[in-house]
Amino acid sequence: MKYNYSIGDCPAYEEHLKKQKSIVRFLVFISLAFVIVIMGAGVGSAVACDANMNNSNGYLAGCTFSTSLTLNGTYIINANMTGSNFIQPTTSNLTFDCNGSTLQGNWTSTSVDQPTAFLINLQSNTTIKNCIINNFYYPVRILDNNYTKINNFTVNVNRNLYVDNSSNSIISDSRFVNATFEHIFITGSGGSTLTNFSIINSNFSFNGTGHISVGASALASNMNISYNSFTDAGSGGAIELTNLTNSYIMYNNFNSVKSNASNSKGIYSANGSNNNFSYNNFTNDNGLSYDIWLN
Repeated sequence: MKYNYSIGDCPAYEEHLKKQKSIVRFLVFISLAFVIVIMGAGVGSAVACDANMNNSNGYLAGCTFSTSLTLNGTYIINANMTGSNFIQPTTSNLTFDCNGSTLQGNWTSTSVDQPTAFLINLQSNTTIKNCIINNFYYPVRILDNNYTKINNFTVNVNRNLYVDNSSNSIISDSRFVNATFEHIFITGSGGSTLTNFSIINSNFSFNGTGHISVGASALASNMNISYNSFTDAGSGGAIELTNLTNSYIMYNNFNSVKSNASNSKGIYSANGSNNNFSYNNFTNDNGLSYDIWLN
């Protein structure tokens, strides 16, 4: 025998369903509130921007681009930007021409976050040129990338132009000033080999640690560091090279590059071979212990 009941036939069961619905509504409300909080906490994350560098978050910060871009003017980073990458290409073969524009960051010596003006990550054949970059923690980070070109940069930031596991690139006709750490730091992880990287015709001045550092945790070869000018190198000397082979460090001018450290050096090369250090000029070294030290 079968019995058919409606909800109205069982008041207790109807009350039970009402409680279940109330619980579901509460859980949905909590979930939506959680999503909103997470979205609010992540407003510094990179999202797509328009040509005026404004994104859907409603302020100037954290932009991804899948097309080339030409800027015009001064771009002051909104205070809401925290720990973001200001400009980040999402595909290869792009050109970012600042056209003389200034990217003005919000980093200070008391900041916790480390904003980056340009992050080039896993994208090849990227060109960045004609930029003035102030008050970012990093001006550019190049990660796992090939064929990056940086031309006509003026950089006044705390830290370095950072290169990791990237080759076949060139930095030219640029000016680096007032960094606490090395202006350019080229490294690699896992014993990787960096090749065909050039730093040419650029000026480096007023640095606390040193101007250019190459190698350290990686092997480097076929590099060209030539026709550059170095002034006031700081405690690390002007150029520090580790595990570098088959490279040219030539026709550079070093002026007043004596560091405060003992045994200070203009060029320091460790564990290297078959490198050419010809035609470098040292002036006003004020007692620099060694112009070139090959270890």
